[in-house]
Amino acid sequence: MIKNKPFKRIIYNYSKLDVDKFCNLLRQVNWINIIENNTMDVSAINFTDTFMTIAKQCMPVKTVLVRQNDAQWMNDEIRLLIVKRNKLHKKAKQTNLATDWERFRKVRNYVISRIRLRKIDYLKELDNKASDPNIFGQKDWWRLVKTFLNKKGIDTDVIPPLAHNGNTYYSNKEKANILNDFFISQSTLEHEDDTPPDLPRLDCQINDITLSVSEVSNAIQNLDKGKATGPDQVHNRLLIASAAIIAEPLSKLFNRSLRENKFPAIWKVAHVTPLHKKGPKELCNNYRPISLLSCVGKLLERCVHKRVYNYLQYNNIITQSQSGFIPGDSTVNQLLCIYNDLCTSFDRGITTQAVYLDISKAFDRVWHKGLLSKLEAVGIRGNLLNWFCDYLSSRMQATVIKGDKSDLKEVPAGVPQGSVLGPLLFLIYINDI
Repeated sequence: MIKNKPFKRIIYNYSKLDVDKFCNLLRQVNWINIIENNTMDVSAINFTDTFMTIAKQCMPVKTVLVRQNDAQWMNDEIRLLIVKRNKLHKKAKQTNLATDWERFRKVRNYVISRIRLRKIDYLKELDNKASDPNIFGQKDWWRLVKTFLNKKGIDTDVIPPLAHNGNTYYSNKEKANILNDFFISQSTLEHEDDTPPDLPRLDCQINDITLSVSEVSNAIQNLDKGKATGPDQVHNRLLIASAAIIAEPLSKLFNRSLRENKFPAIWKVAHVTPLHKKGPKELCNNYRPISLLSCVGKLLERCVHKRVYNYLQYNNIITQSQSGFIPGDSTVNQLLCIYNDLCTSFDRGITTQAVYLDISKAFDRVWHKGLLSKLEAVGIRGNLLNWFCDYLSSRMQATVIKGDKSDLKEVPAGVPQGSVLGPLLFLIYINDI
């Protein structure tokens, strides 16, 4: 069996960001030159590089070595002491001298005392973090629960060797590649080049979107601080801290994207984390993908989502029978409605029949040509339709396991998993059922 090597991870301490310094440095940047003097793809990359270069100057950044099965309280001091203890124990066994055994016991006892103190310090750190509502979010809470449930705080979320098509894959790199191939295969469609059927077209339409600075600023302020970063490492906390400065350059960048019908390639890349669902962990089909996308790209999606959703609601396009992904509605409401209908039917002596459909891999297998045809039918046309066409095309993903990343591969179908617009696009796709 191949033993997976430790990997390095960059840790950003967002809670200690020097906001004043960060904002002052951002004010000095010539954003117009960055946003307008290159292609759309290059401009998006330059924005990210400039933003993150300044951010790293304004907060503590360190690189840590992550070892599999390390207890979460482990640090470099304890690790070095354990190495020293093991060497002394090996030497004492070889020589069997009283002095060597005495030296080993002295270091062993010191290691035990340091581990006890380190565990106490670690619990104090968790307590301080949990007491700060600005730092401790819902995901942090569940991570803390998992820490106490797991034996000795060791991360048990390790993917074992994977069996697939008669082969067994051991290293994290191999597992990442085979899982990425499996996830991509779930988005493969037959007959994807078929011509969509003719659909009745609505008279109402929305052709263009121009975002104001206030729209972008409000969208930034409403971002969730607990969301993880995408491949570009831009965190929502950084965007929120600098909202007053970057709202205007971002609005220019977003409007250029909408005007040129181009969604930058850097925002189309997803890093996928495989999450075990149920059943044997050795089988690929027992994992589901959790995609991490660029926070900047999702910010643009949020702005577009608001405009498109308002258009759909104003024109009563989304069926009233739909409860999923609708603000202010829920599947609980739908369940209550069904229950009421059943009770009413029983009271009246009416026969009641129900048909339930479970669409396999529903989000993963949305047909792009069919979706674009339905977008046009509901009135999304012109530049906005062309923008959606580019938004859906050439999306790439790589699966990441313990620091090892698979090859980037194109996703041929489906609405982007983990995106803001994905659920709304899916509602439009199934709206006429």
